[in-house]
Amino acid sequence: MTKRYLVIGNGILGAATAARLASRGQQVTLLDSGSPEETASARSLGWINDAAATSPAYHTLRTLGRLRLAHEQLRSSASWYHPSGRLDWGSSSDRQLLPTTTVAVSRESIDAEIARLASQGQDIYPISAQEAQSIEPTVDWSQVRGTVLYEPEDAWVDLPLLIHELNGVVKQHGGQIVPARVNRLLTDENHVVSGVQTVDGQTIDADNVIVAAGSATTKLLEPIADIPESSNIGVTITTEPVDNPPRTLLRIPFAGVRPDSSGRLVIVASKLEELVDTPGQAVPEEAVRTLLDAVGNALEGKPELHAASVKVGIRPIPADGYPVVGTIPGTNVSVVFTHSGATVGLLLGQLLGDELVDGNEFHVLDDFRPQRFAAN
Repeated sequence: MTKRYLVIGNGILGAATAARLASRGQQVTLLDSGSPEETASARSLGWINDAAATSPAYHTLRTLGRLRLAHEQLRSSASWYHPSGRLDWGSSSDRQLLPTTTVAVSRESIDAEIARLASQGQDIYPISAQEAQSIEPTVDWSQVRGTVLYEPEDAWVDLPLLIHELNGVVKQHGGQIVPARVNRLLTDENHVVSGVQTVDGQTIDADNVIVAAGSATTKLLEPIADIPESSNIGVTITTEPVDNPPRTLLRIPFAGVRPDSSGRLVIVASKLEELVDTPGQAVPEEAVRTLLDAVGNALEGKPELHAASVKVGIRPIPADGYPVVGTIPGTNVSVVFTHSGATVGLLLGQLLGDELVDGNEFHVLDDFRPQRFAAN
């Protein structure tokens, strides 16, 4: 049976859900509040990993998400998935804005990290700086003291490129992508949603609504469900092209660094995020310059890095840190909301789309249903 589905949000979660529904023969309208470059997905480092999992169910979900990305890349003509591996020479407690990458991480913290990841079945290898140089020669390893951690299964994904491909699937199957910002859901006293009202007063009707609106998710769902969040500010710097960019994801003591598809570097650093309070606030130029100099100093040849863009926005995070996915009980509204969209976004969108069409539930999502908040 064909239904009219309205998907709010064109980040990786909304794009993946809309593409799945459209490919399953459903009538899909995807509401896009801006270009893919403006979404939280575009501000993401795009780091694909299992390391952040804090429960067995979440680890399983992240592992399946990584495998789904690798599988889908085999069927794609675009290169949006990059199995680069990751080199790490700084624990989270060591990450601060420093003028050099020299750091001595305690043996105890290294052993604890190895034990934690090994308990999840993840490959991680302690190697020397000399061994790391054979993996990533663009880093100035002479500055690094102590052990480097190598995780060969980590990867990164170019989310705007993947979203563009998913949008193509929506259009290929007759779906529409409509530029619109949603003001509110149109609900009756029984929590049945007939559609949405946009900020310019337009009404868009639907049989089912999927909210994949990032940091706006909680507010949009207020009339029918409590989906608490703990979202915060995220800052992402993209540099001008670099002559010899690293091929590997780098987790250095003061930043996370990866290349992009155009030879630029994408950099995130928690210290920059502490300097801004709102999405519209600019990061102090001096702080950006200090970070770029520090990252350049970590690389062979000490290249002078220049910022092509500094993006500041809300990083959407559910209150308990775990994904929220599924239909809200007693309604015709579904939600898909997570901080780990790079790793699990494609998988969550596909699973939710299949659940809506087939009427069955995937048990791998049992721990991540929206009703868990009502139980609290």
